[in-house]
Amino acid sequence: MRNWSIDTTELQKDPIAYKKWQVEQLLTYGLDEGDFLERSYLEKNIDKLDIPIDMVRFVKFLLADA
Repeated sequence: MRNWSIDTTELQKDPIAYKKWQVEQLLTYGLDEGDFLERSYLEKNIDKLDIPIDMVRFVKFLLADA
């Protein structure tokens, strides 16, 4: 994943905030080849992510269906 809009070196100092930001970015802008999302992280934190409600509903649907 590449991102030019934020200095990730500062964000990486807080591992929880960095993980949240990274998952939000992957869900919003898509995954590159080789990227993946951890199911357990999504199940625990989907309601805490700053993403559109439609995307939250869709991810919950996918998690429930699998």
